[in-house]
Amino acid sequence: MERGRKEVFSILGDDPELEKIKEQIEAAKAAVRKEDFDPHREEKKLVSENLGNVRQIIAVHSGKGGVGKTFIAVNLAFTLAKKGHKIGLLDADIDCPNVARFLNIDENELEVDEQGKILPLIHKGVKIMSSHFLSLNPEEPMIVRGPIKHGVLKDILSTVEWGELDYLIIDLPPGTSDVPMSTMLLADIDGLIVVTTPQKEALMDAKKSALMARKLNVPIIGIIENMSGDIFGNNAEKLAETLGTQLIASIPLSREIAKTNEEGKIAFEIDSLTNEVSDIINKLSIKIRRRV
Repeated sequence: MERGRKEVFSILGDDPELEKIKEQIEAAKAAVRKEDFDPHREEKKLVSENLGNVRQIIAVHSGKGGVGKTFIAVNLAFTLAKKGHKIGLLDADIDCPNVARFLNIDENELEVDEQGKILPLIHKGVKIMSSHFLSLNPEEPMIVRGPIKHGVLKDILSTVEWGELDYLIIDLPPGTSDVPMSTMLLADIDGLIVVTTPQKEALMDAKKSALMARKLNVPIIGIIENMSGDIFGNNAEKLAETLGTQLIASIPLSREIAKTNEEGKIAFEIDSLTNEVSDIINKLSIKIRRRV
Protein backbone atom coordinates (compact mmCIF):
# COMPACT_ATOMS: atom_id res chain seq x y z
CA MET A 1 0.00 0.00 0.00
CA GLU A 2 2.83 2.40 0.93
CA ARG A 3 4.63 1.56 -2.31
CA GLY A 4 1.46 2.27 -4.30
CA ARG A 5 1.11 5.73 -2.76
CA LYS A 6 4.74 6.56 -3.58
CA GLU A 7 4.25 5.52 -7.21
CA VAL A 8 1.13 7.72 -7.53
CA PHE A 9 2.98 10.71 -6.04
CA SER A 10 5.96 10.18 -8.40
CA ILE A 11 3.67 10.08 -11.44
CA LEU A 12 1.82 13.27 -10.45
CA GLY A 13 5.07 15.19 -9.95
CA ASP A 14 5.62 18.26 -7.76
CA ASP A 15 2.13 19.77 -7.76
CA PRO A 16 1.85 22.20 -4.75
CA GLU A 17 -1.62 20.90 -3.89
CA LEU A 18 -0.25 17.39 -3.91
CA GLU A 19 2.48 18.44 -1.50
CA LYS A 20 -0.18 19.71 0.91
CA ILE A 21 -1.98 16.39 0.70
CA LYS A 22 1.25 14.53 1.38
CA GLU A 23 1.90 16.73 4.43
CA GLN A 24 -1.60 16.08 5.73
CA ILE A 25 -1.15 12.33 5.31
CA GLU A 26 2.16 12.40 7.17
CA ALA A 27 0.64 14.52 9.96
CA ALA A 28 -2.24 12.09 10.31
CA LYS A 29 0.14 9.13 10.45
CA ALA A 30 2.22 10.89 13.10
CA ALA A 31 -0.89 11.56 15.18
CA VAL A 32 -1.90 7.90 15.03
CA ARG A 33 1.60 6.88 16.13
CA LYS A 34 1.49 9.15 19.18
CA GLU A 35 0.97 7.39 22.48
CA ASP A 36 -1.64 9.93 23.56
CA PHE A 37 -3.87 9.36 20.54
CA ASP A 38 -7.41 8.87 21.87
CA PRO A 39 -10.44 8.31 19.61
CA HIS A 40 -12.70 9.26 22.53
CA ARG A 41 -11.02 12.58 23.25
CA GLU A 42 -13.93 14.81 22.27
CA GLU A 43 -16.46 12.65 24.11
CA LYS A 44 -14.28 12.66 27.21
CA LYS A 45 -14.06 16.43 27.04
CA LEU A 46 -17.85 16.78 26.96
CA VAL A 47 -18.24 14.38 29.88
CA SER A 48 -15.48 16.02 31.89
CA GLU A 49 -16.99 19.47 31.42
CA ASN A 50 -20.44 18.25 32.44
CA LEU A 51 -19.14 16.46 35.55
CA GLY A 52 -16.90 19.34 36.55
CA ASN A 53 -18.81 19.89 39.80
CA VAL A 54 -18.56 16.25 40.88
CA ARG A 55 -15.75 15.76 43.39
CA GLN A 56 -15.39 11.97 43.18
CA ILE A 57 -16.76 9.22 40.95
CA ILE A 58 -17.07 5.73 42.41
CA ALA A 59 -18.17 2.80 40.23
CA VAL A 60 -19.61 -0.51 41.42
CA HIS A 61 -19.00 -3.43 39.09
CA SER A 62 -19.20 -7.21 38.80
CA GLY A 63 -18.44 -9.92 36.32
CA LYS A 64 -21.74 -11.76 36.80
CA GLY A 65 -25.24 -10.35 37.10
CA GLY A 66 -27.34 -11.09 40.16
CA VAL A 67 -24.50 -10.88 42.69
CA GLY A 68 -25.85 -7.84 44.57
CA LYS A 69 -24.08 -5.03 42.74
CA THR A 70 -27.11 -2.73 42.75
CA PHE A 71 -27.71 -3.56 46.43
CA ILE A 72 -24.19 -2.33 47.25
CA ALA A 73 -24.39 0.76 45.01
CA VAL A 74 -27.75 1.87 46.41
CA ASN A 75 -26.83 1.28 50.06
CA LEU A 76 -23.50 3.04 49.61
CA ALA A 77 -25.19 6.06 48.00
CA PHE A 78 -27.77 6.45 50.76
CA THR A 79 -25.21 5.81 53.52
CA LEU A 80 -23.02 8.62 52.21
CA ALA A 81 -26.08 10.86 51.84
CA LYS A 82 -27.10 10.17 55.45
CA LYS A 83 -23.63 11.32 56.51
CA GLY A 84 -24.37 14.71 54.95
CA HIS A 85 -22.72 14.31 51.56
CA LYS A 86 -24.27 15.46 48.28
CA ILE A 87 -24.82 12.24 46.34
CA GLY A 88 -25.75 11.24 42.80
CA LEU A 89 -26.58 7.67 41.77
CA LEU A 90 -26.30 6.73 38.10
CA ASP A 91 -27.77 3.46 36.88
CA ALA A 92 -25.49 2.89 33.89
CA ASP A 93 -27.27 -0.26 32.71
CA ILE A 94 -28.88 1.03 29.52
CA ASP A 95 -31.03 -1.91 28.46
CA CYS A 96 -31.80 -3.57 31.83
CA PRO A 97 -31.73 -0.85 34.52
CA ASN A 98 -32.52 -1.95 38.07
CA VAL A 99 -32.04 0.96 40.48
CA ALA A 100 -35.56 2.38 40.09
CA ARG A 101 -37.13 -1.05 40.57
CA PHE A 102 -34.83 -1.79 43.52
CA LEU A 103 -36.06 1.38 45.24
CA ASN A 104 -39.69 0.86 44.11
CA ILE A 105 -39.68 4.22 42.33
CA ASP A 106 -42.76 4.47 40.12
CA GLU A 107 -42.03 7.87 38.60
CA ASN A 108 -40.50 7.87 35.15
CA GLU A 109 -40.78 11.49 34.05
CA LEU A 110 -37.74 13.75 34.13
CA GLU A 111 -37.58 17.52 33.87
CA VAL A 112 -35.31 19.56 31.63
CA ASP A 113 -33.76 22.90 32.64
CA GLU A 114 -33.56 26.09 30.57
CA GLN A 115 -30.27 24.96 29.01
CA GLY A 116 -31.87 21.72 27.83
CA LYS A 117 -30.08 19.57 30.38
CA ILE A 118 -31.84 16.63 32.04
CA LEU A 119 -32.49 17.01 35.76
CA PRO A 120 -32.12 13.78 37.75
CA LEU A 121 -34.97 12.53 39.89
CA ILE A 122 -34.47 13.14 43.63
CA HIS A 123 -35.37 10.27 45.98
CA LYS A 124 -34.83 10.69 49.72
CA GLY A 125 -32.19 13.33 49.09
CA VAL A 126 -30.22 11.35 46.48
CA LYS A 127 -30.17 12.45 42.83
CA ILE A 128 -30.87 9.46 40.59
CA MET A 129 -30.56 8.98 36.84
CA SER A 130 -31.50 5.86 34.90
CA SER A 131 -32.59 4.92 31.40
CA HIS A 132 -35.65 3.55 33.23
CA PHE A 133 -36.87 7.16 33.40
CA LEU A 134 -36.39 7.63 29.64
CA SER A 135 -38.61 4.74 28.62
CA LEU A 136 -42.31 5.16 27.81
CA ASN A 137 -42.88 1.64 29.10
CA PRO A 138 -40.15 0.35 31.46
CA GLU A 139 -41.62 -3.15 31.20
CA GLU A 140 -40.77 -3.36 27.49
CA PRO A 141 -37.27 -4.56 26.49
CA MET A 142 -34.81 -2.07 25.04
CA ILE A 143 -33.31 -4.05 22.16
CA VAL A 144 -30.15 -2.23 21.12
CA ARG A 145 -26.62 -3.06 20.00
CA GLY A 146 -23.38 -1.85 21.57
CA PRO A 147 -22.86 1.39 19.56
CA ILE A 148 -26.34 2.61 20.50
CA LYS A 149 -25.71 1.87 24.18
CA HIS A 150 -22.41 3.75 23.98
CA GLY A 151 -24.22 6.73 22.49
CA VAL A 152 -26.96 6.72 25.13
CA LEU A 153 -24.38 6.47 27.91
CA LYS A 154 -22.34 9.32 26.44
CA ASP A 155 -25.47 11.49 26.26
CA ILE A 156 -26.37 10.70 29.87
CA LEU A 157 -22.85 11.44 31.12
CA SER A 158 -22.62 14.68 29.15
CA THR A 159 -26.15 16.13 29.48
CA VAL A 160 -27.50 15.30 32.95
CA GLU A 161 -27.28 18.30 35.27
CA TRP A 162 -26.06 16.87 38.58
CA GLY A 163 -25.06 20.18 40.10
CA GLU A 164 -22.51 20.03 42.90
CA LEU A 165 -21.88 16.50 44.19
CA ASP A 166 -19.44 15.08 46.69
CA TYR A 167 -19.82 11.60 45.19
CA LEU A 168 -21.37 10.19 42.04
CA ILE A 169 -21.97 6.46 42.50
CA ILE A 170 -22.22 4.57 39.20
CA ASP A 171 -23.96 1.20 39.17
CA LEU A 172 -22.37 -0.49 36.16
CA PRO A 173 -23.90 -3.42 34.29
CA PRO A 174 -21.98 -6.70 34.61
CA GLY A 175 -19.35 -7.93 32.18
CA THR A 176 -16.37 -6.52 30.32
CA SER A 177 -17.86 -5.05 27.16
CA ASP A 178 -20.04 -2.20 25.88
CA VAL A 179 -21.28 -0.02 28.76
CA PRO A 180 -18.74 -0.91 31.49
CA MET A 181 -15.91 -0.36 29.03
CA SER A 182 -17.44 2.87 27.69
CA THR A 183 -17.97 4.22 31.21
CA MET A 184 -14.37 3.53 32.20
CA LEU A 185 -13.16 5.18 28.99
CA LEU A 186 -15.36 8.29 29.17
CA ALA A 187 -15.62 9.06 32.90
CA ASP A 188 -12.68 9.82 35.15
CA ILE A 189 -13.47 7.14 37.75
CA ASP A 190 -11.67 7.60 41.07
CA GLY A 191 -12.25 4.09 42.37
CA LEU A 192 -13.97 0.80 41.53
CA ILE A 193 -15.67 -1.64 43.91
CA VAL A 194 -15.90 -5.21 42.60
CA VAL A 195 -18.85 -7.25 43.88
CA THR A 196 -18.95 -11.04 43.73
CA THR A 197 -20.58 -14.04 45.34
CA PRO A 198 -18.55 -17.02 46.64
CA GLN A 199 -19.26 -19.34 43.67
CA LYS A 200 -16.30 -20.14 41.42
CA GLU A 201 -18.02 -18.80 38.29
CA ALA A 202 -18.75 -15.44 39.90
CA LEU A 203 -15.20 -15.21 41.24
CA MET A 204 -13.73 -15.99 37.83
CA ASP A 205 -15.77 -13.26 36.17
CA ALA A 206 -15.13 -10.80 39.01
CA LYS A 207 -11.42 -11.25 38.34
CA LYS A 208 -11.99 -10.44 34.66
CA SER A 209 -13.88 -7.26 35.51
CA ALA A 210 -11.09 -6.20 37.88
CA LEU A 211 -8.40 -6.89 35.29
CA MET A 212 -10.33 -4.87 32.71
CA ALA A 213 -10.41 -1.94 35.13
CA ARG A 214 -6.66 -2.25 35.62
CA LYS A 215 -6.05 -2.23 31.87
CA LEU A 216 -8.15 0.93 31.59
CA ASN A 217 -6.28 2.57 34.49
CA VAL A 218 -9.22 2.57 36.89
CA PRO A 219 -8.09 2.17 40.55
CA ILE A 220 -9.67 -0.74 42.45
CA ILE A 221 -10.85 0.10 45.97
CA GLY A 222 -11.49 -3.52 46.87
CA ILE A 223 -13.81 -6.52 46.69
CA ILE A 224 -17.11 -7.17 48.44
CA GLU A 225 -18.28 -10.75 48.77
CA ASN A 226 -22.08 -10.95 48.92
CA MET A 227 -24.28 -13.90 49.96
CA SER A 228 -21.44 -15.54 51.87
CA GLY A 229 -21.80 -18.05 54.69
CA ASP A 230 -22.55 -21.72 55.27
CA ILE A 231 -24.45 -22.29 52.02
CA PHE A 232 -22.06 -20.82 49.43
CA GLY A 233 -18.92 -20.42 51.56
CA ASN A 234 -16.41 -17.58 51.90
CA ASN A 235 -14.09 -17.67 48.92
CA ALA A 236 -13.29 -14.09 47.85
CA GLU A 237 -10.26 -13.53 50.07
CA LYS A 238 -8.02 -15.54 47.75
CA LEU A 239 -9.23 -13.48 44.79
CA ALA A 240 -8.38 -10.28 46.65
CA GLU A 241 -4.88 -11.62 47.36
CA THR A 242 -4.42 -12.62 43.71
CA LEU A 243 -5.40 -9.12 42.56
CA GLY A 244 -3.31 -7.42 45.22
CA THR A 245 -6.30 -5.60 46.68
CA GLN A 246 -8.38 -5.86 49.84
CA LEU A 247 -11.48 -7.87 50.69
CA ILE A 248 -13.57 -5.03 52.07
CA ALA A 249 -16.29 -7.21 53.55
CA SER A 250 -18.27 -10.43 53.33
CA ILE A 251 -22.03 -9.90 53.55
CA PRO A 252 -23.93 -12.99 54.70
CA LEU A 253 -26.78 -14.61 52.81
CA SER A 254 -29.78 -13.36 54.75
CA ARG A 255 -33.54 -13.76 54.42
CA GLU A 256 -34.05 -10.39 56.10
CA ILE A 257 -31.73 -8.59 53.69
CA ALA A 258 -33.63 -10.13 50.76
CA LYS A 259 -36.95 -9.00 52.28
CA THR A 260 -35.62 -5.48 52.82
CA ASN A 261 -34.44 -5.28 49.22
CA GLU A 262 -37.79 -6.47 47.88
CA GLU A 263 -39.55 -3.74 49.85
CA GLY A 264 -37.33 -1.06 48.32
CA LYS A 265 -35.87 -0.12 51.67
CA ILE A 266 -32.30 0.83 52.52
CA ALA A 267 -30.78 -1.93 54.61
CA PHE A 268 -28.72 0.40 56.80
CA GLU A 269 -31.96 1.96 58.08
CA ILE A 270 -33.16 -1.36 59.54
CA ASP A 271 -32.04 -1.73 63.17
CA SER A 272 -32.08 -5.52 63.09
CA LEU A 273 -29.60 -5.52 60.18
CA THR A 274 -26.99 -3.37 61.91
CA ASN A 275 -24.46 -6.15 62.35
CA GLU A 276 -25.07 -7.72 58.94
CA VAL A 277 -25.18 -4.70 56.65
CA SER A 278 -25.04 -1.28 58.30
CA ASP A 279 -21.60 -1.68 59.86
CA ILE A 280 -20.19 -3.07 56.60
CA ILE A 281 -21.60 -0.28 54.45
CA ASN A 282 -20.48 2.34 56.97
CA LYS A 283 -16.95 0.91 56.93
CA LEU A 284 -17.03 0.93 53.13
CA SER A 285 -18.06 4.60 53.07
CA ILE A 286 -15.17 5.42 55.42
CA LYS A 287 -12.73 3.52 53.19
CA ILE A 288 -13.96 5.47 50.15
CA ARG A 289 -13.62 8.83 51.87
CA ARG A 290 -10.09 7.97 52.96
CA ARG A 291 -9.18 6.58 49.54
CA VAL A 292 -10.27 9.63 47.61
